[in-house]
Amino acid sequence: MKTLIHILLISLSYSCWTQKPLKVGRYELDGKTFVVKKHTFGEKTIISILVGIGENFENKNYPPPQNKYASPPVKRDIHFDTTLVKEIVLKTLSKKQASFKARNAFLSVSLTFKRDGKVERTSYSLHNQPNITLEEIASIDKKIKAGSIKATFTGIEYLDYQYIHYPSFDVFF
Repeated sequence: MKTLIHILLISLSYSCWTQKPLKVGRYELDGKTFVVKKHTFGEKTIISILVGIGENFENKNYPPPQNKYASPPVKRDIHFDTTLVKEIVLKTLSKKQASFKARNAFLSVSLTFKRDGKVERTSYSLHNQPNITLEEIASIDKKIKAGSIKATFTGIEYLDYQYIHYPSFDVFF
């Protein structure tokens, strides 16, 4: 019995040790670059994670519209399954939902689409200090970009833009 308890304690401590909380910095994982930033607004702290490929991708601007007088696309003209994105996040983080609820933690997701509707870039903001690892964010990002999330657009404004940004939406636990 004593041996069994020791084995359980060792496995528990190992699983806790392998979960590395996010720290500010630049990380490489699965061929992608993750830039983690911390923003403090009074007593609130928000951790943002930008996901991209290559050097200094977070400082690169998207190309301007083809027509310099083009109206920017608006949120109501961008259509995709936000429920599916929320399901991906909730399934990936299902083991931690109780602790997130206790802290009133939530995750904001922001997506940028190509003109054909495929996801080009993602960014995440963590509110109320949820304990999420970079591997979990990478898993969420991989599932979102796998192809099941695709946007359609109404109107013609988006035709002038190579990339269409959808403002963030929140996933509550």
